[in-house]
Amino acid sequence: MEQTPHRTAAPNPPKGWVILATNTGVGKTWVACGLIAALRARGAVLRVRKPVETGCQTRAPKNTTEHNERIPADATALWHAAGQTEPLSQVCPWRFSAAIAAPQAALKEGKTLHFSADIAPHLPAPNAAQTVGHQAQYWIIEGAGGLLSPLTEDSLNIELARYTALPVLLIAPDELGTLSALFCAIEALHQRGIPLAGIVLNAGAPPNTPPPSALDNAAALNAWLPRLMPHTLPPPIFKVQAPSDLHQLADQLTNQPTP
Repeated sequence: MEQTPHRTAAPNPPKGWVILATNTGVGKTWVACGLIAALRARGAVLRVRKPVETGCQTRAPKNTTEHNERIPADATALWHAAGQTEPLSQVCPWRFSAAIAAPQAALKEGKTLHFSADIAPHLPAPNAAQTVGHQAQYWIIEGAGGLLSPLTEDSLNIELARYTALPVLLIAPDELGTLSALFCAIEALHQRGIPLAGIVLNAGAPPNTPPPSALDNAAALNAWLPRLMPHTLPPPIFKVQAPSDLHQLADQLTNQPTP
């Protein structure tokens, strides 16, 4: 598997988070949009990216200048949440029809995706400006599927975080059985030296099935994180059930020290 160059530290490195998850369909976009709204309410400027999206339909929704093109539903939601400050084509440059893993969806259309050539040019530069006037600027970069699912022919979604050197906000459903997937994801990040800004146990996004009353994934995580991430300060755990919870998430994330 190709290893793209790791960004070297810059005097004023980009700020923000890479939104990754234990699986597909667990609420990455819902959490990201709520976080964007909370940050914008604090006066921040947001730049968003979802470099690849599959399962796109060909249509022209309201409030977009694009016609007869594949419209990425998740990226469009991020674009609207961030205030449409950049063209949708910059937010999501690669869009495919088949609702399957990105490299397979690309191959079905005769395209081969490679990280360095097709993804990296759309990610934040190491010397990106961090303020717009007196406003803070944050990047929100969302993966496509689980963090260890393929993003291109030569990379996994986790490469979005390794390449940009931005910390990860890890999303998982707050349900029975989520701990195994979370532990695998946490170990994968730790082994690669990728900072973990927080873990979101999501009970707020559809289908929004309430967990069993005796279930306490947060307590289990607190017990196991020191063993999964030795010699590292364990990340905070956020239980999210409603959009209002994401304001607290924004407060804690923006007050964290830079990794």
